[in-house]
Amino acid sequence: MEFKAYKMDGLGNDFVIIDQRQNQIKLTKDQIKKICDRNFIGCDQLIFVKKNLKIDASLEFYNSDGSTSGACGNGTRCVAYLLYKEKNKNKIILGTRSGNLESKILEENLVETII
Repeated sequence: MEFKAYKMDGLGNDFVIIDQRQNQIKLTKDQIKKICDRNFIGCDQLIFVKKNLKIDASLEFYNSDGSTSGACGNGTRCVAYLLYKEKNKNKIILGTRSGNLESKILEENLVETII
């Protein structure tokens, strides 16, 4: 299986981000754990970016043990920065299991998320 992913760092946490807005990728819990394993790619969390018709995108967060998480501010800021580059918008709204999070681009490489 081939897919495009980004690896980003936000305030000391690192993330693998997989854009699923065009192509859905199904990963098992074991595959998520493998991607997060520091002896493979390695990250604190895996984030899926999903299409949302009402806001900029929705996010799904997976911890390195394969469990889910409701939201992550550092990860949300990383995705907001990617979408800012793509959409050229200074305000990005992302949906999570914990609710919508609004991020603002303050300057290049500086993103604020209101939680």
